[in-house]
Amino acid sequence: MYDVEIQVKGQTCKIHTYRCGDGNTEPLVLLHGYGGSSVIFYPMLKELSKSFQVFCIDLIGMGLSSKEQFKWKSTEETLELFISSIDKWRQAVGLKTFSLAGHSFGGYISGQYTLRHQDQVKKLTLLSPAGFTKYAEDPTVEEVHEKLGFLKKMFFGVFMRAWERKITPGKFLKEHPWIGKLVIRNYIYNRFKLKGTEAELLQEFLIAMLSLPQGSEEAVHYLLKPPFANAHIPLEDIIVEDLKIPVDCFYGEFDYMDTTGAQRVDSKKLKADFNLKILPKAAHQITMQNPKDLAQEMIISVQV
Repeated sequence: MYDVEIQVKGQTCKIHTYRCGDGNTEPLVLLHGYGGSSVIFYPMLKELSKSFQVFCIDLIGMGLSSKEQFKWKSTEETLELFISSIDKWRQAVGLKTFSLAGHSFGGYISGQYTLRHQDQVKKLTLLSPAGFTKYAEDPTVEEVHEKLGFLKKMFFGVFMRAWERKITPGKFLKEHPWIGKLVIRNYIYNRFKLKGTEAELLQEFLIAMLSLPQGSEEAVHYLLKPPFANAHIPLEDIIVEDLKIPVDCFYGEFDYMDTTGAQRVDSKKLKADFNLKILPKAAHQITMQNPKDLAQEMIISVQV
């Protein structure tokens, strides 16, 4: 575990890095989801490190990486922030070619990075990615709201008000610490199904991490949009028309992410080397909810 220094717009920033499996020669880079950190991969690392030299990095402005104040105001500038920082990190650690996997928001960033650096990425693995599906016409917030039951309407309304105010997870925790800690506890004990010391340590870490200064979390507003985390620049067309490398895409059996685009690419064979896989006993947080099966599937697919 260490920090890698890179330069971003004349400023020295640090990319927090976790590395394991140094006895292996095949590198695998993992990118976490929105507002999170590489801690979401810890249940998989023991298994993955048997086959790969694994690098997990906290995206710039997130996790324990430098909390760069977000000053970019467009989709293109936001993508450049993440993609260039990842590539500068790659150069700093001396990676030439590698396999790349990303979860949720990190899956979206992984796809966009691969588009620009296909000479480096040997295989792309998307783990319940955000921003995959291309819509003929974007669903409206009102249409989704009308189809929900009473309780889901209430929570959806809270989410939309938070989105409009650009309230990030860290900002919510700072403004509503009691509720924020309850939400984190619910995730750990009910969604991740953790207990005992493991649950307590993860809860302590997440609360401390989200209590750090604001970083690049507002970037999500320039890349994704409600109500289904659909992207301003969807991955679907990029994968079908532009990517020349193999792509595996995993969703959980009970995933709430929209899988329409991935199912379309897979069922219609729009890309010959695209494989869609549904992971049992998991929802969106597949790295935490079924890490053993996911790690085994990734080892098999990345090594093919």
